[in-house]
Amino acid sequence: PTATPTATPTPGPSPEELAAAERTRLEDSARAALAADEARIPELARRRAYAELLALPARHEGSPVADVAEAAQALGLRVKEAIRARILEGTVRVKAGTVTMGSRVLTRFPTRLEAVTRDFHIDRTEVTRDEWALFLEETGRRPPPGWSAASAAGAAARLPATNLSWDEAAAYCRYAGKRLPTEREWELAARGRDAREFPWGSEFDAARCVFRARGPEAVGSRPAGASPCGALDMAGSVWEWVDGREGDSRVARGGSWQEVLEDALRSGYRNLLPADTRREDLGLRCAADD
Repeated sequence: PTATPTATPTPGPSPEELAAAERTRLEDSARAALAADEARIPELARRRAYAELLALPARHEGSPVADVAEAAQALGLRVKEAIRARILEGTVRVKAGTVTMGSRVLTRFPTRLEAVTRDFHIDRTEVTRDEWALFLEETGRRPPPGWSAASAAGAAARLPATNLSWDEAAAYCRYAGKRLPTEREWELAARGRDAREFPWGSEFDAARCVFRARGPEAVGSRPAGASPCGALDMAGSVWEWVDGREGDSRVARGGSWQEVLEDALRSGYRNLLPADTRREDLGLRCAADD
């Protein structure tokens, strides 16, 4: 009888191929964890992404990856890069330099030179109501007085978040992976290095800002009022809490839609307020280290 030919076994993937496939799978898993939170503020993404990273060695014990620690290290780098990119999304970069603080017009705010020694980033616009709503949802914080489901619905979503204290503003910045800007940083971002009185120049122009208005407008509505670095609404719109204090008072900058005197919108103007102040024309923007 004729012998039945023996089938030649198909070679399986090599250990190197298995290791490469597993490493790719682990990296895809971390990217998916971040992608699931892509539309959310970074704190939640950070928690989930790093939880995924820390779970890798135990979850894949006995896998064909020769060095799970190496895979986790590469994964961690990708996670950090993704988080950093998310934090800086919506910011503008400001170069370090000397800024003339104060005003040449308002004698109670005498001019002086101050140095910002490191580059930094600042939000292009003020924090919006929809961003604040997500902060409340994710942290379980108590809403500010007067807040309701309609506060961030529809067209109101892009209005600046207001009626919040200094501590709440600082807490939001931490949640977003950022911080409040210092007074030096805020003024450098608002006026640049040429000592201009307003973000757009030395002369007041009501068309470039939300001023003497019936209420706030959506952030970024007056692009002609941009500062030298490209930040919007740094004069008018809402007062912005900054990381500055004088005695027991905290500092707000920029003026608001409620003001009737243009002097309050000068970049060198300082508004001293108790830290627990809540006003319908008082909000924030965040900063971040470069």
